[in-house]
Amino acid sequence: MIRLSNHSGITWAAALVGLLFLASCDDGSSTATNGSPDSVDGSPLGSGAQATSLLKQMSQREPLAISAAEVIRILVPAARAGNDDAALAAAHILLHGEGVPVDRSLGQTMLEIAATRGSGEAAYRLSASIAELSPEGWKDAASRQWESRAAELNHPAALRTLANHTFEETDPKTQSDAAIALLVRAADAGDSIAQFQLAARLLRGDGIAHDAPRAISLLELASREDVLEAQILLAVTLDEGVFTDRDPTSAVGWYLLAGAAGNPMAQLRVAQMYRDGDGLTPDAVQAAEWFAKAAAQGAPRAEAALGALYSTGTGVQRDGAVAEKYLRSAAEKGDRESQLMLGRLYQTGDVFAANMRDSAYWFSQAVRDGDQDAQYELARMFVHGSGVERDPVEAARLFGLSSAQGNPEACFAMGTMHEFGEVLPRSDAEALKMYEIACADEIPDAHYGIARVILRSARSTAMEREAAPHLLFAAERGLDGAQLDLGRMCRDGRGVGYDRVAAYAWMNLAAGIGNGQAARERDVLAPLMSQSEIGAAQQVSLTLLKVTPDEAQANRLRFRPPGQNRAGGDKQLTAPYGRGSSRSRNHSK
Repeated sequence: MIRLSNHSGITWAAALVGLLFLASCDDGSSTATNGSPDSVDGSPLGSGAQATSLLKQMSQREPLAISAAEVIRILVPAARAGNDDAALAAAHILLHGEGVPVDRSLGQTMLEIAATRGSGEAAYRLSASIAELSPEGWKDAASRQWESRAAELNHPAALRTLANHTFEETDPKTQSDAAIALLVRAADAGDSIAQFQLAARLLRGDGIAHDAPRAISLLELASREDVLEAQILLAVTLDEGVFTDRDPTSAVGWYLLAGAAGNPMAQLRVAQMYRDGDGLTPDAVQAAEWFAKAAAQGAPRAEAALGALYSTGTGVQRDGAVAEKYLRSAAEKGDRESQLMLGRLYQTGDVFAANMRDSAYWFSQAVRDGDQDAQYELARMFVHGSGVERDPVEAARLFGLSSAQGNPEACFAMGTMHEFGEVLPRSDAEALKMYEIACADEIPDAHYGIARVILRSARSTAMEREAAPHLLFAAERGLDGAQLDLGRMCRDGRGVGYDRVAAYAWMNLAAGIGNGQAARERDVLAPLMSQSEIGAAQQVSLTLLKVTPDEAQANRLRFRPPGQNRAGGDKQLTAPYGRGSSRSRNHSK
């Protein structure tokens, strides 16, 4: 995989391809009495023909029967005699000390000889070698001279590095036309890194006119040459539909290549696409495997996702300890979703041991980053003194922060505080405003709250009729307090038509889930009805809910105290920041 650097991607003649064989092949078995062969491939030692034969062997990856020192003895004279490939090969051996002591002076001399004769590759490598040794780096005058010479000779990498150096020397608020021109020339000459860099500028309109089609074409060229950054940028562009039609199926191919090369961002996205069935057939096992690859590199989002999978046993064996390990690792790196998930899981104890103090701690960490859900959850803990000292004032502050970000449940909590005058000033107007925001999220309790406020101050049938749809919404979704109040309205003919059968049905439904007041009022109503009416009402009560029994139960438990397990029964809150059920407060007239 190609990665970006000022002097990466050495692409000189194929003479160096076989150099890695030099040290391993030098066992002295082919030497003459003086330690050196008299000929190679039948050619006299040191001849141009011998150098040509040697370079051919090296380019074809053929093992060499002579030492690196003998290779130098053959290549240096050939280089001086005009063989640029010999000069490049000798320079590489000398500068890198492959089988011989490092000799930068002779190595650079070899490059200078070839560069002077017009070898762009030699000039480019000479510039890089000088910069490597100079305290000034690429700003060294001699390095810049040879870099410019290589660019004049249209060496692609030199054009690109000279462009980048020119950009560095240009005022960031302006762009050098000369630098852009150099980058364009490098990309046109086939330099894959330049193609990526130019594409990025074309997408941003940075120093050059925005041109998405051209950018995508360049990214495809660079991606095929294994430029990792190009693969990722192309994948993201196609995945998100940036300046082009969204094409997740094509994007995933590039993500897979980058992910296979070890890029954690690409691995994470492949995992998400397997998990969500976006561009790939849903596959929980594959999703878990790719999340694991990214998590192994410490990617917090991957750790969070993998922790979530282990918490539910999706694509992996359910394991609370492993889930906790991954979630904690991500949370400690500042991942808010992991902090929020840990806070919730430590409350329920469904995956690993419940710990209310740890729950409050992780919610508080997410609160630092302004997470509205964490603000809401921590506020509820301050309401009930769960894992923290009870502090209604701090609860109100956190509810306010969360509701200001539009959190519907926090808005509902603010509504109840205003409705009952708890910490906040009692205000029906403010309560209604908060409840209406929560209603946008179809929170049944918020609808019930609106109905309570209206019925408490209703002075006309019109106002009662205004409350009726809100009561009906909450009642149909399982709130027993709303069912009782709606039954009362049907019994008394207030805001809805007089209907003893409907009244009995709603009260019967509420009584069936444990509302004692509903049972008593239903039994008071029963003597006033015929047996056929009661039978009809009992049948009707079976059809009133618009949700499943489990969903109705979840609605009743939605605002349970922190840490109260959902499976622990329909327990009632003791503070008004939850349901405000009519079991404890009768808001009907």
